[in-house]
Amino acid sequence: MECISFEQIEQGIKILLTNQFHDILPGSCTRQVAEDALGDYQQSASMADEIITHMLRRISVDAQDMLTVYNPIMDRENIMLLNDVFIDESIIDEHQNVLLSQLTREGTWIYAKDLTPFAFNNYKVVSGQRPHLNTAQVDIHGRHFENNLYIIQWSPRGSLTRIYSKQLDRELILEGSYANEFQVFDDKPGEFEAWEIKLETLEDTFHTMEVIKELESVTF
Repeated sequence: MECISFEQIEQGIKILLTNQFHDILPGSCTRQVAEDALGDYQQSASMADEIITHMLRRISVDAQDMLTVYNPIMDRENIMLLNDVFIDESIIDEHQNVLLSQLTREGTWIYAKDLTPFAFNNYKVVSGQRPHLNTAQVDIHGRHFENNLYIIQWSPRGSLTRIYSKQLDRELILEGSYANEFQVFDDKPGEFEAWEIKLETLEDTFHTMEVIKELESVTF
């Protein structure tokens, strides 16, 4: 199988880095620049997908009943999402342990102990009833939500007024505050509009707002 050259990887990186500066990052560039950047991003992403697919084929086991999982981060992750939905199958690790799993719209969530950082792990798919994760008991009534981890409450207007962590035994929202408060500030930049927001600007918060009934999109 043909190897991926350094030049191929470098080309994709250069395309990406060319569009990682100034107004492109915050999205304050002109439409033409944005369209060019998006086109370059798609090209770079396509090249990356091709390289990843090629390398996975070289290092993974070519078998329908095997899964090869790579952990690309430093932490020992315990939960992973598989794109496939395994209804009547079980996932078994190299020690013949049947892994806990849960089906969702996104796929199958698997609980696997200690996915070694920057390493590959192989799992086998076998027919049989899979073990289910324990379903948490949830109590929902009115504007109150409670399970074994949190107590959450919100106001008639939808503002989160309370988030209490049972594990930490503490309130996560200050009394009289909101967790999802939408704030509006005066536009007082040092140079240009919507640019260089000064620290003192954050002290001038609007305390009253009118209800927005209609939004209009304007393009130039």
